[in-house]
Amino acid sequence: MPNKNEHHKPETIELIRTRVTEAHRRAREGRGDNPTMKPCTECGEWKPWSEYTIRRRKLADGSVTEYPAGRCRRCAAQKAAEHRAKLGREEMKRRDARYHRTYGAKLRRREKLPVKPIGDFLTEKIHQYGMSAVVVATGMHERQIRDMAEQTYKTVELRKVDRVLVGLNCTHLLDVLYPQEE
Repeated sequence: MPNKNEHHKPETIELIRTRVTEAHRRAREGRGDNPTMKPCTECGEWKPWSEYTIRRRKLADGSVTEYPAGRCRRCAAQKAAEHRAKLGREEMKRRDARYHRTYGAKLRRREKLPVKPIGDFLTEKIHQYGMSAVVVATGMHERQIRDMAEQTYKTVELRKVDRVLVGLNCTHLLDVLYPQEE
C-alpha cells in the first residue's frame, strides 16, 4: 500500500515549514513595516494596537507571543450588541440566571465580612492550641492567620472565614460569629 504522504517531496515540506516559521516570526515582530498598526477584520480600517484587545498565546518553544485580536474594540462591542439583540431579552435573562446559579456561590465566597469576630475566635484558638497547630489545621499561611487574629485589616473574605472554620472543625460557628440579618 502506498504511503499517503508519498506525493509530498521533502523540499516541499521544508518550504511549508519555512513559510509557517516566517509567518510566526512576522507575527511576533508586529507584522510587516508598521508593527504598531493593523487593519480591523470587521471595518477594514488601519488602527493602532491600542484599539484592540491584546491576546497572548504560549508557543511550543515555551515563549509567549502577544498579538491584537482580529476586530477592534469598537467593532467587537457592536458585534456583541447585535448578538444580544438577536438573542432577545428573555434568552439573556435565562442565560444570566444560569450564570448566577453556576457561579453565584463562588461570588458570595468573595463577600467581605468584619474581621473582629473571626479575629477574636482565632486568638482564642491560638492560645488554646498554638499557632502551628492552627496553621496545620487550616492549611493557611501563618501570616494570614496572624493578620486575622491581630485584626490587621477591617474586613476578611467569607472564603477565608470558611477555610478557618472548616479546618478547625467548627463550621457550626459561622452563624454564631456572623448572624444573618433579616
